[in-house]
Amino acid sequence: MKPRSRRFFDSQPEPVIDVTRLVARLMKGRLPTGVDRVCLTYVQRYANRARAALHRGPFNIILPAAASRELFALLLAPPRNLTRRVVALVAKAALFAWRKRSCAGSMLLNIGHSGPEQPQYVAWLRRRGLRPVFMIHDVIPVTHPEYCRPPEQQRHIRRLDAVLRSAAAVITNSRATLHAVSEYALRRGLQMPPAIAAPLAAAAFSPDSDQRPLTEPYFVMLSTIEPRKNHWMILQVWRRLVERHGAGAPRLVVVGQRGWECENVLDLLERCESLRGFVLEKPVCSDSELVTYLRHAQALLFPSFVEGYGLPLV
Repeated sequence: MKPRSRRFFDSQPEPVIDVTRLVARLMKGRLPTGVDRVCLTYVQRYANRARAALHRGPFNIILPAAASRELFALLLAPPRNLTRRVVALVAKAALFAWRKRSCAGSMLLNIGHSGPEQPQYVAWLRRRGLRPVFMIHDVIPVTHPEYCRPPEQQRHIRRLDAVLRSAAAVITNSRATLHAVSEYALRRGLQMPPAIAAPLAAAAFSPDSDQRPLTEPYFVMLSTIEPRKNHWMILQVWRRLVERHGAGAPRLVVVGQRGWECENVLDLLERCESLRGFVLEKPVCSDSELVTYLRHAQALLFPSFVEGYGLPLV
């Protein structure tokens, strides 16, 4: 995918990119989600001239240019010793923080929904004289809290309120999200900052192979396994297909990591005898392998209840 807001940021001198979310998830060994992929795309676009910012509670740092480029390279191609390399890099940068060059007036780009819900983060932005630009991917925890973990609704309210009060500008991933944020601002009595919808463009990946990964006809479902994505309904459909067609039923490839509050789906994946051999779960799948699966699939299934954008479709 390519950031379509590039002309705006190309005109900004040495922007700062907050990579806290990326660093935290990669150091835990987590595979990139859709939001992470958007973050990585912006990092890739501006890596040669941006500086990296990190925050954790009261700790906030903007890395020097050389250290930022090194960190961006690690994030774009994570080595096995990523954690050790990142810790050493940040520690070295922190030692020389007293030499820090002023970033006052610089644009800070926060793509990952990480930080603005914390008052100390917003206060730090003000102290450094940074002009924050936040990307909002959805308002689902506010509008559809039933699909999210209990703390997420209040956390997202704090996040959106802080963004609306402090942002120099807002980017959304779709016109639908922009409309939802504008409606939220109206309900809260907050002024909407300058905003633009910058839809995500498709990325180009090469397949692993031209050979079909499965000989039988199959469908693909691509997303984190969580209630909002509606895996439960699809698995019920597949059980009916197997009951009706037996060995002639198509296969289902479920690509995505296991998420939260999805025990009923996991029970079906692990214990439903009629689905055994007809449903293939792939929690780990490289981009090239995914392209191979999608290229030969009958269709991509996307029965999600609600989305901010719906990245798998592109």
